[in-house]
Amino acid sequence: MNTVSAYENIAFAGSSITLTVIIWGVYAGLVCGCIAAAYSKDFLGRAVRALLMRQCNTPESALTMEKLGVKASFGFRCAMRDGGVLSKYIAVANPDECRYEKERSGFSRAVLKFFAGSAENRTVTDYKKAKLYIPEDKKFAADVRYEKKGPSLPVIALCIVLGAAAAVGLTFAVPKILELLDQAITAFKSIGEK
Repeated sequence: MNTVSAYENIAFAGSSITLTVIIWGVYAGLVCGCIAAAYSKDFLGRAVRALLMRQCNTPESALTMEKLGVKASFGFRCAMRDGGVLSKYIAVANPDECRYEKERSGFSRAVLKFFAGSAENRTVTDYKKAKLYIPEDKKFAADVRYEKKGPSLPVIALCIVLGAAAAVGLTFAVPKILELLDQAITAFKSIGEK
């Protein structure tokens, strides 16, 4: 691993972070971003696209997950919680029939009380009974955010592989480029001193 403090004319404010860590950190961030974007658009967007396709934009036209042909997976349920990414677009037409308060178990209550200071019961939605729709005023935003257009999973996988190759290349190339730049600065300094 090359450290950036080994150059005569190039200083990085005394940082001990290596170039390799910086390069691979940026690559890891890009990979996480690609995976999160694909998950959100492809997986979470299924329910949104199904509701838009069936024109469920009023409480009267709302449909259950079963009728939409979409499973209420753990990721979907998390995204539908208050403040979740899907709860901004999808509304429940029959909250009285499908929402109930669930008491927390002893262990989860103790952990929450320790970390959060309170351990109130939580409201849970039964998505087998819930009728979902996208309100008319949020229809356009939901359509734009979750439209099917975008890179497919093989394209994302190819980008991840090419990104890894670029990160490997940069891991070896950037220290050499900085070394050449340092030598060039030293050469210009010696010319100016003559």
